[in-house]
Parts: sequence; C-alpha cells; structure tokens
Amino acid sequence: MKQRHQLLSQTNVYLRQHPADANMTMEELKEMVNSMSANQMVNRLQRYVSKVQGTNQTWYQRLQELPALIEQKGCPTFFFNFSAADMHWPDLQRLLQNEEGATRTERAQAVIDNPQLTDWFFIQRLQEFKYSLPWMCKVKK
Repeated sequence: MKQRHQLLSQTNVYLRQHPADANMTMEELKEMVNSMSANQMVNRLQRYVSKVQGTNQTWYQRLQELPALIEQKGCPTFFFNFSAADMHWPDLQRLLQNEEGATRTERAQAVIDNPQLTDWFFIQRLQEFKYSLPWMCKVKK
C-alpha cells in the first residue's frame, strides 16, 4: 500500500513537470509505443520511480552508485551474522536425547537445560560452513 501511494505520488510529480505527456490521449500513447519512440518517456519515468523503495529502478540506482562508493571507501568486506535454529535441528535434538515427536516446549527446555551442548553443536555447524567455502579468505575468530 505504501509503495502504491509513493508510485502515485511520483507519477503526479512527473505529470506536473511534463505537461505534454500528461495531455496525451490513449491513441497517442499507443502510437508512441508501437513506433518505439516511447523510450525517452520511459527513461524519464524510471528516474521518478527510482525514488520508491523496493522497485527495480531503486536497486539499479544503488548499483550505479556502487563503483563510486567503492572508489571512495575501498573494497567492501563481508559481514555474516549467524543465528542458531537450535529447536529445528533434528541432529541437535537427537544429541539432546529428545524423541522425534517432542513438542516445541520440550525441545526448548532441552536447549535451556543443555547450553554447553547446544553451543558446541552450533560451533561445529559454523566450522563446517566456514570450511565448505573455499573462496572465503581468512575468517576472524
């Protein structure tokens, strides 16, 4: 809904700034599209749509800014944020000696009662992930 409102708002701005396009009839628009002379209007429209977050034009605009950002700030590095799905890992639940049909409450309690085992299991999975990425440079510990 927010995106639709922003698009309508940007359309109104465009039409105020380009009154010739605002006064076109449907037949004129069809003729323009069929003759492939609509590219200029589409390019102008895309500049306005790029101000609406989440559109392809927004991401394209960010892509165009990327080389300048890299030149100014330097080459980017990676940042990973890992979180544990500790109640959804069947292998961990088997280690905690939970039965397959354990309820969510029972699984949560098993994790709470065995923090050292849960932590060890998470570290093991993280190490497995780290070493499965041969293209990664050194990972800081």
